[in-house]
Amino acid sequence: MKKESKGSKAGKESGKNKDSRNWAKIGFIAFGVFFAAAMILTYMSPLIGAFKTVKTNETVMVDYTLRDSNGNPVVTSNQNIFTTAGQQGLPIFYTQQIVLKAGEIGSDPINSVPAYHPVTGWIEYALLGLEIDDISQGVVGARVGESKTIPFTFADDLRVNMTPEEFDIIGGNFTEAQVGEWVPISFTTNPVIAWEDAENQTATNSSIRLAKIIEKDTTGIVISHRYATADVTVQEYGS
Repeated sequence: MKKESKGSKAGKESGKNKDSRNWAKIGFIAFGVFFAAAMILTYMSPLIGAFKTVKTNETVMVDYTLRDSNGNPVVTSNQNIFTTAGQQGLPIFYTQQIVLKAGEIGSDPINSVPAYHPVTGWIEYALLGLEIDDISQGVVGARVGESKTIPFTFADDLRVNMTPEEFDIIGGNFTEAQVGEWVPISFTTNPVIAWEDAENQTATNSSIRLAKIIEKDTTGIVISHRYATADVTVQEYGS
């Protein structure tokens, strides 16, 4: 039998070592590619999520600002808007983000949310079910981080006609009242409108809402608590 030379044996061993190194290198490269792909997916996931849109019946959290017909903010969860409006002397309330189900309608007529004003401190502010319904339908199709203005489309003009005596009975001063003024009105779960001093609110299960005097003559006064639009930004959503 022919003996294998030492040189030939060493060459084979060298070849085996080289193959091992090559496989190790291939494995390292494969791991590197996998790691890079995982990192890309990690960094891309927020971007991928940004392209997803809110579907009907998904739960969403939104920032919102309700504005009057002149575009002035009345109640907002945006601290910058609250601060700026306060500096301009507007009677604005600061509240929290709301969570709702996209596309759902049939909210309770009156929905109380905690809201802050420097004069009153924290109170319960009345959001209307009609407003929440429009917002919930308006966020369908929105993306996380997307902002949009949703007009309130319901038919009710939310006007209240009062005689001078009625206005005074609920806490107003008919003689001094002027068109364009904001007045606080209180809603109870009945619901019955009454105006009371927001700083000394004592009614059970009541919440405050700002209304504007829109008409006045010698026979009476008209106030409206209808707002025009909601600026909303979707913060997050899920199933």
